[in-house]
Amino acid sequence: MAQQRVVSIHSDPKEKVEMHETEAVFYEYVFGRAREDNALNSEECSTFEEAHQIQTTSVVRETGSSPAAIVGRRLAELGDQIDAQYQEDMQEIVQLAGSPDSAFAMFHDVVKHLFEWDEQGGAQINLGRIAALLGYCYNLCKTFISQNVAAGSLVSFIAMVATWLFKFLIKAKFYDWLEKQGGWSQLVAAAIPDPFGGGKNVFLVIGLASLALWAFSYFRGN
Repeated sequence: MAQQRVVSIHSDPKEKVEMHETEAVFYEYVFGRAREDNALNSEECSTFEEAHQIQTTSVVRETGSSPAAIVGRRLAELGDQIDAQYQEDMQEIVQLAGSPDSAFAMFHDVVKHLFEWDEQGGAQINLGRIAALLGYCYNLCKTFISQNVAAGSLVSFIAMVATWLFKFLIKAKFYDWLEKQGGWSQLVAAAIPDPFGGGKNVFLVIGLASLALWAFSYFRGN
């Protein structure tokens, strides 16, 4: 059996870089989506904007021109199609936020179904599945803000979800896959919408299709 990588946040320089880049992608995605999300009310929009200002001034992260941040913004522009039936799971995860280990366990149980897994425990990864994963994380933040509209609390929650995302991506061996792709800079072009009229990148469609198929089978069985 392949050796599993032990998750220890910031335990070595390589993980620090990976976490830093993951934060850049996630923050750009979340605040990019919030700016274009017509479902948010005016108070929620203001809270997201205030949280963005707090996060920008208080957290050392990738600059807006970094490849990782650009990928986050491009995927935010494409949006997501997370089914409303996930709302019950999101509510429960948010309620468990005071117990991060329990919340992460449920988060992991839900998002693992976005991927197919090989015998070595690695995920079958493409940009579409990553987009669907980011979309789910963003909707978690929306669920949280509907219950607690304090900007400072939202910043803390987003940071916690970013940590969950990083831990999950390590388990999925995402960073090994990313290295084989040539790094974030090679994903920038792949995050551009399909120029042939579809409006969605083909990888995004694949990922969303995987999500829809799992959601259908999961909720049909419950």
